[in-house]
Amino acid sequence: MTPTLALETWIAVAVVLVSVSALLLVLIVVAPWRSVRQEPPLDRAVESRILLGEDPAAIAEGEKEEQEAREREAEESDAPGPAA
Repeated sequence: MTPTLALETWIAVAVVLVSVSALLLVLIVVAPWRSVRQEPPLDRAVESRILLGEDPAAIAEGEKEEQEAREREAEESDAPGPAA
């Protein structure tokens, strides 16, 4: 194998590796784009708490409790009152 041929082979291998790496990087960025855009946005308060470093599990538990409290209030307000 001549030095020129070896150099050309090395360059070809490098170009293929760079091309495959670039393609994989594009796929990693673009592939989940649709599913991420279809997700509902986070509540501003929850987003702020996460960005400030609070534990996401604690935030989820607090949100769950608040949702249950709102549901109980809605059920109580929908229930008929005592007959007068």
